[in-house]
Amino acid sequence: MVLNEPEDDLIAELEGHTELFDLIDVSPLNRGYGPANNDAVELASGEVVVFLNDDALVSSGFLDPLVDRLQADPAVGAVGSVQTNEDGRIVEAGAILYSDGAPLQIDEAVLGGDVPRAEPVLYVSGASLAVRRSAFVEVGGFDPGYFPAYVEDADLALKLLGRGLSTWLAPASVVRHHHSARAPRRYAAFLTRRNQARLALRWGPVLKRLPEHPSSYRPQSARRDVEQVRALLSELAHGERFEPMAPDEPRPDDEELGERSRDLTATYVASLEARLDTAAGRIAELEAIERHLQVLVAERQDVLDRYVPRVGELEATIRELNSQLDALEEELEGYRNRRVVRATERAAEFTRRLAP
Repeated sequence: MVLNEPEDDLIAELEGHTELFDLIDVSPLNRGYGPANNDAVELASGEVVVFLNDDALVSSGFLDPLVDRLQADPAVGAVGSVQTNEDGRIVEAGAILYSDGAPLQIDEAVLGGDVPRAEPVLYVSGASLAVRRSAFVEVGGFDPGYFPAYVEDADLALKLLGRGLSTWLAPASVVRHHHSARAPRRYAAFLTRRNQARLALRWGPVLKRLPEHPSSYRPQSARRDVEQVRALLSELAHGERFEPMAPDEPRPDDEELGERSRDLTATYVASLEARLDTAAGRIAELEAIERHLQVLVAERQDVLDRYVPRVGELEATIRELNSQLDALEEELEGYRNRRVVRATERAAEFTRRLAP
């Protein structure tokens, strides 16, 4: 067993079970996912090596489907498990990449009710991944340039594919994966963005043949992207061989690991400070908008205070004027009636005078 920067209590616990395994290598430094696994592969003797995250819980019989697929087909270089979350929902049944190096995990939404199939995929997460040892060594293993973690699995799958070796999904192999259980979410996102940029640098010509990264996520369009990549996989596997545009970085020694860790920490802190500055600027903008709204509310209240009482007065005046108007109309109607009566009486008097 090779341990990478383990806790002291874990070492003590494992030392009590040496009848199950040998503690071959215990590193006090975090060598990173890639270099630590590369060291373990060098010490392994089997033809199939299985990479399993310490935040993954395996199901019964998870191993046989991985090994069986590798043994059945020499053109397969790696086989991965279906991953679920705590409530059993599928969070990954293989994955694809977009042209900018961003991943798309094939989860239940992308599956759209379909059952995961035993088939080639672009890559499978290294959380539970079986690889043919000879192929792993031939392509140089995991690239240490992705220190300390994330995206190495996609890079490895592309290196295998460049040699004509496909990566498969084994749906009968299931693990429950607590994603980034050890890494804070914000730090994991920082590392992922950083390493995706390296992936794009190394595999630009291949990635250009993949779907463009959409501005928003829609399961239906994601399914179309998955089908497009599936159609391309056979062409890539049986076509002209390809290599990364930039070489793997060499394995760092302990001094270089310390320098990398310090540089990475400094870069991460600088990115946080930049985001804080951006957030501070946005907060200042929002505070200015809030003050402007407060002024508008105060002005509106002043208008209301001045004119609402007058509205009541105007309503009373209007009612009085309407009443006066009604009286005038009534008086006018009476005047008209009296004029009609007088005109009728005069006509009758004039008629009598003219009579013989």
